[in-house]
Amino acid sequence: ASHWDAGGDAQQALAWEFRGAEQARLAGLFDRAQQTWQRVAARSDDTALRLRAKLNLADDLLHSNMPAGRQTLLAVLELVHTVPDGQARLHIEGRCLAALLDNAVFAGEPRQAQVHAERLTLLVQHLPTGDRLRALEALVEWAMRQSDTGLATHGVEQMRLLGPSHPATMSLHAQVRTAA
Repeated sequence: ASHWDAGGDAQQALAWEFRGAEQARLAGLFDRAQQTWQRVAARSDDTALRLRAKLNLADDLLHSNMPAGRQTLLAVLELVHTVPDGQARLHIEGRCLAALLDNAVFAGEPRQAQVHAERLTLLVQHLPTGDRLRALEALVEWAMRQSDTGLATHGVEQMRLLGPSHPATMSLHAQVRTAA
C-alpha cells in the first residue's frame, strides 16, 4: 500500500490497505483492521470497496454493539444498488443479508428475519461459493428456528455439495439429523 501511496495513487493504496486489514483481522489485530476499514470507508472513491469496508466494520460491531452493527448493515444494504459491478453488488448484498438474517434470528425478531430470508433466498443461487455457503448457513438456522426440518435439510444438502468439510456444514448437518 505504501508503494502506491508514495507513487501518488492513493486510491490503489486504499485497495491494498483493505487487503492488509483482512490479513490483520485473521492475525487477531482487530483494532488495526477496524482503523484501516474506517479509513477506507471514508476515503475510497470505489463504491464497492467503500461498502465492503463498512460491511467488515459492521461484522465486527455485531460482536460489541449489536444495534450499531445492524444499523451499519442496513445503511450498506440501502446503498448496494449504487455498486456498478454486478458481481461485487451480489457479494455485498449477499453478505449483508446473511448477516442481517443471522442477527434477526438470534435477536428473536422473526418478522425481520422473514423479510431478510425472503430476499436472501432470491439471491442465494447467484452468489459466489463462499458467500453462498454463508447465506445457506443463515437460511438453515432460520429454517431450524421455524421448525422447518425439510427446508433445513434441503439447505444443508446444498451446503454439503459446496463445502462438505466446511465446519458450518458439518455442524448444521449434525443438528438437522438430530432434529429430524
